[in-house]
Amino acid sequence: MNCIIIRYGELSLKGKNRIFFEKRLIKNIKSCLDVNKHPYKDIDRLRNRIVIKTGKDCAFLVNVFGIVSFSPAISTQPTVEAIKEAVATLPINQKKFRVSTKRLHKDFPLTSMELDRKIGEFVINSKNCEVSLEKYDVEIGIEILKDSAFVFTQRIPCLGGLPLGVSGVAVSLIQDASDLVASWLMMKRGVLIYPVSQGNPDISILRKYCYGYQMSLHKSNTLQDIQSYMNSLDAKALVVGQTLKNFAGLQTDRLVLRPLIGYDQNQIKELYDKIK
Repeated sequence: MNCIIIRYGELSLKGKNRIFFEKRLIKNIKSCLDVNKHPYKDIDRLRNRIVIKTGKDCAFLVNVFGIVSFSPAISTQPTVEAIKEAVATLPINQKKFRVSTKRLHKDFPLTSMELDRKIGEFVINSKNCEVSLEKYDVEIGIEILKDSAFVFTQRIPCLGGLPLGVSGVAVSLIQDASDLVASWLMMKRGVLIYPVSQGNPDISILRKYCYGYQMSLHKSNTLQDIQSYMNSLDAKALVVGQTLKNFAGLQTDRLVLRPLIGYDQNQIKELYDKIK
């Protein structure tokens, strides 16, 4: 494998603003790679894909908001022979397999099914493998772009959502696990969260997903101080972990976001256990 191919979902629906979202995602990916001291040659922004030129594993990308999935892949020329050469290097001998092609560039001379058949025939003859469309051991993925083709056997699911930094700034009141979950949900929607607390909560659960900016805990005992802190950040909203069960009004002129309003305690605990 010589690269990582990254897929994103709703970013592709942003129309004229899509470049802004993609560039922010690339900035956050670079931050992730740098924080984890991961070597790479370059990051390319292709249509509907981002490609990291690296031969090393990037498992920590699962914590970058905005990424739907990624695959360690072989980048090659978008021709049948080049794709066959890439497939020939895969360690899939004597396994049941299927081929799944996605043409992101429709000028490729074969349809997806036609390429599936050609590559499938090649694997049967060269790898001593058996085709099985349902009960397969390995799925050979092929994605065709304008100037490149990518071959892979893994598709690693990620968090999706929006890249951090595309949806403004908010201050989050942190007291317990519910507040941490509420903050995480807003981060997933692209909001830069700045936590505030009277105590000393452990915000490492949020820092794990905090790529693209520095998160620090601000100590505050009064709502007036919180208002001043929000002014200094130009924060437009205040995030709290309230649900319908413990709903309470807050005396502030800022928008109050309650992402857990429809959750019960079991759902909150389940999400907390998942993200911690």
